[in-house]
Amino acid sequence: MKLNHDCIRDVLLYIIDNIQYTTVKHNQKRKMTIVSLKELQSYEWEQKYSVDDVEYSVYQLWKMQFISGDINSNSSGVLSMCFIKEVTPEGHTFADNIKDKKSWETAKEKALAVGGVSLQILAHCAWDYAKYKMGIS
Repeated sequence: MKLNHDCIRDVLLYIIDNIQYTTVKHNQKRKMTIVSLKELQSYEWEQKYSVDDVEYSVYQLWKMQFISGDINSNSSGVLSMCFIKEVTPEGHTFADNIKDKKSWETAKEKALAVGGVSLQILAHCAWDYAKYKMGIS
């Protein structure tokens, strides 16, 4: 299956916006709101992404260790269980570097100029562009 970089970005940003940790006041326990694959697949992506695109994006974010939780896949890579509990530090770094639409388009343009690239290379291009914007070489 072909990796849809825009879907990866949108899914990661959705997960960040929808995982929540709150304190239940009466007993001071922490409550976590998770994101499931079913929730992601049923979200209105403005007809941009198929169910398969969303699942494959989640799978790749998990394999890149950008997200974690109760996630399992079968031998063919199909997710058999998926409850996303957190975005990892690496996932937050990637998201911070791509959440601005101009930064994302610039990083994607640079990465795609050499042809198809891995998610790792795209993340590195976003990192380099963020450093450039801050005046760090």
